[in-house]
Amino acid sequence: MRLTGLHCLIGFVSGVYLFLYIPIMVMIIFSFNSNPFTQEWHCATVRWYKELAQSVEIWQAFANSVLVASITVFL
Repeated sequence: MRLTGLHCLIGFVSGVYLFLYIPIMVMIIFSFNSNPFTQEWHCATVRWYKELAQSVEIWQAFANSVLVASITVFL
């Protein structure tokens, strides 16, 4: 079977998507690790997300994002 241009395009686009999204998926998986260093998996936890939710700076950034989005919608 000969590779056509469409097959090459599909392969290239699939490779680009994998190159972009696999590191994001790895980061999401390791964000549930209780160990702050990723060399060893201890157990699954949401501790980092609890700390993130308690951060004042994150809530200020979220409020700024909502404000900018709201202003943009009404323009």
